[in-house]
Amino acid sequence: MTDSLNTPEKPTEPKTPSEVEGEREAEAPPVEEPAAAESADAAPAGENPPVAEEAPAEGEAAPKKKKRAPRPAGPEARREEPPDFARRIEAILFATDQPLSPRRIADALESSEGRVKEIIRELREHYDADNRAFTVEEIAGGFQIMTRADFGGVVKALFEVEREHRLSQAALETLAIVAYKQPIIRAVIEDIRGVQVQPILKTLQEQGLIRIVGRAEQLGRPMLYGTTQKFLMTFGLKSAKDLPPVEELRKKQ
Repeated sequence: MTDSLNTPEKPTEPKTPSEVEGEREAEAPPVEEPAAAESADAAPAGENPPVAEEAPAEGEAAPKKKKRAPRPAGPEARREEPPDFARRIEAILFATDQPLSPRRIADALESSEGRVKEIIRELREHYDADNRAFTVEEIAGGFQIMTRADFGGVVKALFEVEREHRLSQAALETLAIVAYKQPIIRAVIEDIRGVQVQPILKTLQEQGLIRIVGRAEQLGRPMLYGTTQKFLMTFGLKSAKDLPPVEELRKKQ
């Protein structure tokens, strides 16, 4: 017994690193497993998950998507041309007592100037083919239905020209000078005619055949005279450029 008490204890052998690590893992509390990861189809944070469309009940047809109405071609799109479009233009030309511009006719019929000119050209061809006594003439920047020159004598015999529209020989000569030399001042007209023309110019202005178009850049700033649209209408001219050449008039004399 004494021997057993006095027997010295054996020294403890040092533990290896792997044994120390194993003891730590055994003493550590159990670790809870992390929650399952969200599926790839889950909606991202801050956004509402997509809502599945309800399937139609058995026997019901699936609802059709509404189609948008087609938009018009634009603000410049014109309405559909009526079948009597040419007759409408013809009626307007018959009703007017003065030339009408293509733009004015187009605005009245909600069409385009190009289309109006095309119809007028067709009307001319139609009148020529039927050998009508009238046609569509382009005068003073517009169009008007007029009797052909071949029947001028017949019409003149029926309608007497009003006295206020009759021009004296002196007035015709003065008007011709203004028409061919415009813009022109009174002094030049008097030099050409060799007489005073102030009263004649006043008469021509009152009848609307000439007008003051400006002032000359010379001493005294004299007034310049020129013809009017009524002059073109009276003599059946498209513009002043359509006046017959002076040489042609001299041959007729």
